[in-house]
Amino acid sequence: MIQLGQTVDKIHDLAALSRQLEAVDGQWSWDGGELADLSSGAVLARYPGFETSAEEQADLVQIASKLRQALRILLGLDQQED
Repeated sequence: MIQLGQTVDKIHDLAALSRQLEAVDGQWSWDGGELADLSSGAVLARYPGFETSAEEQADLVQIASKLRQALRILLGLDQQED
C-alpha cells in the first residue's frame, strides 16, 4: 500500500490489511479465512496453553509461503509462475 501512496494502518490483522489493499489495488485478493488463521496463530502462539498440531503448523507455513509469493509478484519482485 505504501508503494501505491496509501497510508497503512499499524495493525496486525492480516485480513483487515488485505481488505485495505484490495480497495486500492484490484489485482489483489486473498482468502480472509486464511489470513485470519495466520493472524490468530501468530498472536495466540505467544501464550501458554495454546497448542497447534504439526499438521496445523505446516498448513499455516504453507499459507504464509503462498501469501509471501503472491505479494512479491504484486510488488514486481518475482514473476508469476504459469
